[in-house]
Amino acid sequence: MTPVQYGDTGWPAWRCGNLVYYRNYKCATTFYLHIFKTWEEITTHDIDWEKDHVFSYIRDPIERYRSGIAEFLFSLFRFNITLKDDIINDSEFIKLMAHVPYFDGHSVPVSKIFNEKIQKIDWIPIDVEGIDHVKMTRYLLSKYGIEMDFSILD
Repeated sequence: MTPVQYGDTGWPAWRCGNLVYYRNYKCATTFYLHIFKTWEEITTHDIDWEKDHVFSYIRDPIERYRSGIAEFLFSLFRFNITLKDDIINDSEFIKLMAHVPYFDGHSVPVSKIFNEKIQKIDWIPIDVEGIDHVKMTRYLLSKYGIEMDFSILD
């Protein structure tokens, strides 16, 4: 059994009207939570998949997974966090990860969380050169008439 933070109770999300932000861990969620924390806090179980427009942020799945596993291990064993990047890229650590499916929400694949509903989510990439995720977010919010103060991100 793989321990997960929310599992059956749903995963964290925030709603403003019919626009729903799903918090995909290890994908700039702390960064964006400052913007969306004033919205109504819900879980993924509260999403109406026929009426709601769900969006989130995504990054390279392997990079997200490696970072999530490392964060879990670092918090569990209280390693020096400044060593995290060195360990994530270590060949022995990469071999170890081949035997670890996932530990928590920071490493579980979004396909495991949403199954076929993953196709109904608008994914905004945060790590693709030439794509400005802040600009894309502003555009999406403007389509729904939502004004947000992005200056807090500075």
